[in-house]
Parts: sequence; structure tokens; C-alpha cells
Amino acid sequence: MNPPYTISALARRFGLSRSALLHYDRIGLLRPGGRNAAGYRHYTDADAERLRSILTYRRAGVPLRKTGELIDGQSSTSAKSILLIHLQELNRQIEDLQAQQSRVLALLGTDVLPATPRLLTCDSMVAIFRAAGLDDDGIDRLHAHFERTDPGAHQRFLESLGLEPDYIARIREASRAGVS
Repeated sequence: MNPPYTISALARRFGLSRSALLHYDRIGLLRPGGRNAAGYRHYTDADAERLRSILTYRRAGVPLRKTGELIDGQSSTSAKSILLIHLQELNRQIEDLQAQQSRVLALLGTDVLPATPRLLTCDSMVAIFRAAGLDDDGIDRLHAHFERTDPGAHQRFLESLGLEPDYIARIREASRAGVS
């Protein structure tokens, strides 16, 4: 076990500000493991691991109140359900941004997007799904739901991963076959 971390040391270790850790303490998301004789916060290795989990969910865009529920298992809704709901919200936000993008393109008098760098690869997206607790069956259900609820967005999502058209067609066909 490492000696207790001061708030500044823990913040530096994770590339955060002290105020972020103070905020997490205020909302009950990350309480310090204890205090020293002078009353200063100190954090344990377990606290550092909890912070690592918090940051994993934050990077996925999960709201802090849901992050606490996921880590503590407080929710009557399963972690998978919370994450799927979050994924649906992300998809809605993506659709909104794509609509804005289309309006900007119309204002520019073009329907062709300038080349942009790929942000996610198929492997990185699968790693995100796995980190969220989805196994192969869960990913298949996700694709089936995506195909059923918004086939066009599903197509665009798969294209955004840089997949070959024939592979996209196979994924979508399998997704439709899995839809009841």
C-alpha cells in the first residue's frame, strides 16, 4: 500500500485540479479515506481506484450522478441499462449534431463534408463496449436495437468506424435477423 495521498498529489496523479476532487467530495462521489492530525484530507489506494473508475465513466460522458450509482450499485436499474440509456442519449446528441452539420453544409452551398480524421476505430469502439460490460451477445443486441430504431444512423455509425461496405452490410443483415 502506498502512503496516503494528499489532495494535491492525487489530483496530479490523475491530471485533475484540486477543485475537481473537492467537488467530488462535496457531492459525495469521492470522499477522502481519512484526515491527518491537522484535518487535511488524505486518500487511500482504494480512493485512487475509485477515482480511476469515476474517470473511466466520465470519459464515456456518463453524468456524475449516474457514475456514483454505477460504482456503488445503488441503482435499481442495472449498470448495463444505465449505460444503454446513456448510449441512446449520445446517439440523440449525434443526430442533433448531424442535423446542424447538414444545415451548415446547406448554408455553404455544398453537401460534401471536408475530409476529417477518424476519431474512433472499430477496435476502440469494441473496447469501449467491453469496458461498459457488454459481451458479444450484448454488442449484437446493441446493433439489433440500433438497426431497429434508426437504420440510417446505424449505417453512418458503422461507416464512421472505417469499416468496409461489405462488412457493414453483413453487420446490418445480422442485426436485422436478430430483430424480432
